[in-house]
Amino acid sequence: MNRATIPTFFAFLLLATPVSAQEQSEPDILPESATCQQPDPEDRIDITSLRIGVRRHARPFSYFSENLREVWSAAPQAPLALRNYTGYMSKICDAVLADMQITRPADSNSFGYSDVKVVDVDCLIQQDERNGTPKPSRLEYLGDKIDILCDPATITNARRHGFILSPPLFLSGMGLINRGTATIGNATCPAKPLIGYVRSTTAALSGIPKVLEANELKSYAELLRAYVRDQTNACSTALSTSYVVQSYETHEKAAKAFCNGEFYYYIGDREIITYNARNIPGCGAEIEGAGQTYSNDRYAIYGKISHRKGAEIRDLRIARFFEILSQKVVVSPSLLDTAYENTFFEEPSRKLEAFYWNIRGPRQP
Repeated sequence: MNRATIPTFFAFLLLATPVSAQEQSEPDILPESATCQQPDPEDRIDITSLRIGVRRHARPFSYFSENLREVWSAAPQAPLALRNYTGYMSKICDAVLADMQITRPADSNSFGYSDVKVVDVDCLIQQDERNGTPKPSRLEYLGDKIDILCDPATITNARRHGFILSPPLFLSGMGLINRGTATIGNATCPAKPLIGYVRSTTAALSGIPKVLEANELKSYAELLRAYVRDQTNACSTALSTSYVVQSYETHEKAAKAFCNGEFYYYIGDREIITYNARNIPGCGAEIEGAGQTYSNDRYAIYGKISHRKGAEIRDLRIARFFEILSQKVVVSPSLLDTAYENTFFEEPSRKLEAFYWNIRGPRQP
């Protein structure tokens, strides 16, 4: 079997199973609009529903797509893909949710498509920002609006308390890319923002210090240090007017601004920033620096059990999700291999392959 046929074979082998007539006739499996929808009122979400958080703008790991070719690998019982959410992390979650529908414990409530409520976290963030009530992290929605977060969330010490954590599912790193045709000009104060990043990510607080440690952008080290220390800098007398960094709402907007030349360097998780920039017509061939990373970031799926009276069924379903996920990850062939092949269609880097080996051992046919 050649590599081009592997994604198709394993995707359908993993997910395709008979579906009941009730599940086939679910009315809400039609594609959603490309814009954010109003979330279901809390009184329409029963206490047993499993609320799965997904992302709209985190390609290639979790995103909304109206292109059916990007979500083709899902079988009829995959609730995220049927609502047009796809990507590496979404495919992992879909495989587990499909398994939960198939392998129902004899002593538990039945679990089907209608028991999964898909919540777009990017839409929640936009709504809270408009209302002036932004949360410091998207993980703050766990236990409140969502039960499980299926997105590229980096494992950090600060995030280990109060959550259920999956095994590490991907190894990425903070990267810095620029367009080879773009020149900064002024060697002291850039005419435009030096660095662009997406807010609500770790790029600014974690990435820029890593860039400084690697002695990158030496000509602008003092400007970046002033930004990290929340100080004024040599190019302005107020941070509000200093051209050091510029934040964007989503990676799609940041990538578009980067390719339009609105800032010079795009910082973020390497796979995400390069994937989004190369999606912009005419931009991909000019990208430089995509091969270097300044950190080793492990992604995981996060969850939170409420322990509230009356929510026992939901809590059991959350626990079962992570039980099945752990089983599917550490065996070989691993769910990680299937998700990677269905998303990237290229050989993993040597570092990523070594990471996979340490998670699931030698790969079995």
